Amino acid sequence: MFYGGHTLCKNCILGLQWAVVKFPTLPLQLPLFIACPWCNMLSLRLVYRGNLKFPRKNFFLLWMLEKSSGSDHDHNHISGSLAMERLHSSLRKSLVFFVHLTAKFPLVVIFLLIIMYAIPASAAILALYMLITVVFALPSFLILYFAYQVWIGWLEIIT
Repeated sequence: MFYGGHTLCKNCILGLQWAVVKFPTLPLQLPLFIACPWCNMLSLRLVYRGNLKFPRKNFFLLWMLEKSSGSDHDHNHISGSLAMERLHSSLRKSLVFFVHLTAKFPLVVIFLLIIMYAIPASAAILALYMLITVVFALPSFLILYFAYQVWIGWLEIIT
């Protein structure tokens, strides 16, 4: 069963090619991942010692087929398998989140660079500008203040 909920048989899953992510410059093959033929959602394909581990069996579909055929082999085995499938489903969701996060990794890096470097650098430049303004404006203001007093004195002498 794929992450999107679609189901294929084991042979069809093993026959699917690796997933390909198309970037503007070149396509990138993702080993261990396959794309669903219907929704193109990425799913993990893990084969261990010849046995397909992921994607897992669709136990709900198996249960429905057993109920419709009237065979009730081992109810405890199926309910245990359903509990295990829920655990694998949560692991799949975590993996999907991780894949989506790493697919957007360049955007995350750019965002972190802006937060870590651009904003503090802008604040430092602004602080430096304010410091230079105060350092050079204060003496200029004092010179103009005393020059004004001198001009007033000269105007009184002239008039």
